[in-house]
Amino acid sequence: MIIDVHTHLNNYHEDKVSSITESLDLLSNTMKDNNVDYALILSSYKVNEHRPSTKQVVEAVKGYKNLGVVAGISYLHYNYKDVIEISKYLAEGYIKALKFYPGYEPFYPNNIRFKLVYEMAIEYDVPVMFNSVDTYAPNGKVKY
Repeated sequence: MIIDVHTHLNNYHEDKVSSITESLDLLSNTMKDNNVDYALILSSYKVNEHRPSTKQVVEAVKGYKNLGVVAGISYLHYNYKDVIEISKYLAEGYIKALKFYPGYEPFYPNNIRFKLVYEMAIEYDVPVMFNSVDTYAPNGKVKY
């Protein structure tokens, strides 16, 4: 079995912004062409026209048995509504892991603000992922 654990539906450098449906179709076709059995789609800590929200990604992949979601969580901007939404998707089995971005939103991973999120990961028995490619952009702070 081949599992891709790091895919996106984001539009990073494209001239034309693809819809989430177009990106999902491209991902599905690429998976078939390369005999990939399962993929995890990572949402971002940033949400804009180029980066769909966790909710948008979860809703888009609900009919796919071969796709799961890793929820990107913003340290600086998450609120109680986000916690409720993520908890719901964790309980339903759509979110398979949680991802944090300590170098881009400067915080240390042991910051008390994430205690509740870590407790959710424990409760739903999902892994936590840290973005560690902080040299991708000049504003990334490797020290975090």
